[in-house]
Amino acid sequence: MSATLTLHRGAVVVSEAELKTVPTPPQEGRYFPVPHHRVLSLTRERLAEAGYTETKAQLGLTKDGRRFFGTLTLSYPLSPGVSLAVGVRNSTDKSLCLGWCAGSHVFVCDNLAFTSELTVKRRHTTHGEFDFGVKVSHAITALADFKKAEADRIVRMQTAQLTEDQALAWIVRGLDRKVIHARQLPAVVAEWRKPSFDYGSDDPTVWRLFNAFTTVLGKSRANPFDHAAMTTRLGDMIAMTTRPELLVVESNDPTTAA
Repeated sequence: MSATLTLHRGAVVVSEAELKTVPTPPQEGRYFPVPHHRVLSLTRERLAEAGYTETKAQLGLTKDGRRFFGTLTLSYPLSPGVSLAVGVRNSTDKSLCLGWCAGSHVFVCDNLAFTSELTVKRRHTTHGEFDFGVKVSHAITALADFKKAEADRIVRMQTAQLTEDQALAWIVRGLDRKVIHARQLPAVVAEWRKPSFDYGSDDPTVWRLFNAFTTVLGKSRANPFDHAAMTTRLGDMIAMTTRPELLVVESNDPTTAA
């Protein structure tokens, strides 16, 4: 499997050829819009220069063609069933800046969870395209450290066990932290108790909890940007679950822990 692009609010999947046909409005004062296909090609060029290969791309446009977003799954494995992925976005209506981010893609439940450590944003101004390319290059250079940290994080999640009460407390915290909506809470509980996929072990681990959240989020109708924000908040919350003092069986409800 590869990264799935979550589409909503009238957005549609497009090919690269279709992306190139989308017109770009002219410069307006200090506003210098960058063609969607250039954002994609810049990302690919910088990744290729760093030696990364792409296994699949998914591209989406709003029906008016003014907003673009895409996901690129890379061939670099972080651990069994998990690979590295990047996301890009752009607009030609002043609604979104040039954007790039990196994260881990969990193959078994076909989700894409972006983290906040590697994020690039650049406004559409003079030299915006050039500066965006430079910042993406710097971010890709940082991927070496990110890959090791992310792989270590996944191992910690796969080995850190939770009690039923701890898992349920974290699911409630996910609601409080706006990782999920109230209507999604029962689905996350059900996914925790009886996973839809084989995550490599039946043990009640943080990894299983993480995938319970991402499986449900992957089925939601949130737009790509809301989805990325929710998975970023999930990543921040899950990082707390691997703190040793919050994993002791006799510990208090983690929602009240310091």
